[in-house]
Amino acid sequence: MTPSAARGKCLSREGKAFRSIVRAFVVLSAFVAAGVVLWTVQTGHSSVERSIEAAQPYLTLWRVFLFLVLIGGWCHWIELMAGWTGMNDDRIQYARSQRWRVAAWLILIEGILIQGLPRAFFDSLIH
Repeated sequence: MTPSAARGKCLSREGKAFRSIVRAFVVLSAFVAAGVVLWTVQTGHSSVERSIEAAQPYLTLWRVFLFLVLIGGWCHWIELMAGWTGMNDDRIQYARSQRWRVAAWLILIEGILIQGLPRAFFDSLIH
């Protein structure tokens, strides 16, 4: 399959549904951000900090959802970027081939930096 044919296949696979999901996600994110700002102004920083700690499991699910949108819609994100930057077909194919490498790095970073898995592992060995 030529790169141009692969480009067309990628675009026709999900099309309208993907764009609808991304739009809904952007709108939801804007509402969440506005809500957090208003909440911080009304209740103070320490109250928001305690509530965010309590919401950690839900925030983790949110990050997983973001990963799924990024990796699941990889072809569409690449097409969008290619349209903005004028990438040639070889660069588009290369960017598509990096999908699982990016996914692996995101999971690795999430586990090490965000979830603190190495620290939890060593803490369990010590105690």
